[in-house]
Amino acid sequence: MSTEASIVDNFKRLFYQADTYKLALTMSEAHPSLRQLRKYLFERFSQDFPDQDLAEVIREEKLIYINKNCRYVPSQIKDFRGLTYLNLSNNPLQRLPPFIMQLQSLEFLAVGGCNLTFLPTSVRYLSRLRQFYLSENQISTLPEEISELRSLEFLFLLNNELSSLPKEIKQLRKLKSLTLARNLFQEFPGMIPKMIHLENLDMHGNMLTRLPDLTPLQSLSNLNLAKNNLTTIINQIKQLKALRVLSINENAISLEELRAIEHTFPKCRVFM
Repeated sequence: MSTEASIVDNFKRLFYQADTYKLALTMSEAHPSLRQLRKYLFERFSQDFPDQDLAEVIREEKLIYINKNCRYVPSQIKDFRGLTYLNLSNNPLQRLPPFIMQLQSLEFLAVGGCNLTFLPTSVRYLSRLRQFYLSENQISTLPEEISELRSLEFLFLLNNELSSLPKEIKQLRKLKSLTLARNLFQEFPGMIPKMIHLENLDMHGNMLTRLPDLTPLQSLSNLNLAKNNLTTIINQIKQLKALRVLSINENAISLEELRAIEHTFPKCRVFM
């Protein structure tokens, strides 16, 4: 059996284990042996994607999506050198498959709900990554090498076990959105005020008792501090001229200060 036929038959076999795999994948600059597989999968799954935009992504051969309680990710994915989108969310992987780090064209990687407890230092090789979804895991620390993802714009770490961040994270100069909600932070990470391009910061559902001066965050338009243990914040946020949405409900801030916040930010939607 030829290499091409072997790879195609292997993926077909995996797909037909319906209780284990739902697989939709396409390739950009794919290895020639995968071209028949691309055609087979597109024809087989195109009806599963009625959304026109998603269908266009698939036709452009840039997407892989695996989502149905998979414990094993086919290593042949490493041959999809032009892959830009990979979604492995809600699969009990426990760790990132090492071959993912070879996919250096990736711009979007989602591994939410995968029972991850750590990120490998080799994550630094994903230098083109723009969006990284790591929510709903059990990650307690981030490697300092995450700072080498210099193209990163969106980092989602909702519902993990983080209580601190590596100081090197401030080197993510393109980062626009940082989600750290529902973690274990008791102290506000001191390097965040140095991430001056942040537009969205979500730290709701932690155990924060005070804020540092956030004045350097002059691009910040959305700040979520709900469900913490804060008693005062106005002096720390009053210079945030771009702020348009502020969530501070379920804290211990006085009524007097809440009124002062509303007065300070007349153009801001305040949830309290």
